[in-house]
Amino acid sequence: MAVPKRKKSKSRRNMRRGSNGSYALEFANVLTDKTTGEFKLPHHISLDGFYDGRQVVKAKKKKTAQEE
Repeated sequence: MAVPKRKKSKSRRNMRRGSNGSYALEFANVLTDKTTGEFKLPHHISLDGFYDGRQVVKAKKKKTAQEE
């Protein structure tokens, strides 16, 4: 088993962790929806049920007090 000979300092540890971009605040994969213009993640449906420009999930009707 590999065991380090000397302790890595906090500075060296943090430099190694910061170089891979995991802490960067980038929103490169956020797209705009074709139908609504809202922001969404790729390969996800929008809030109104559209995917790739067509509706895949029908909207639910809300019950009113008169229907119950």
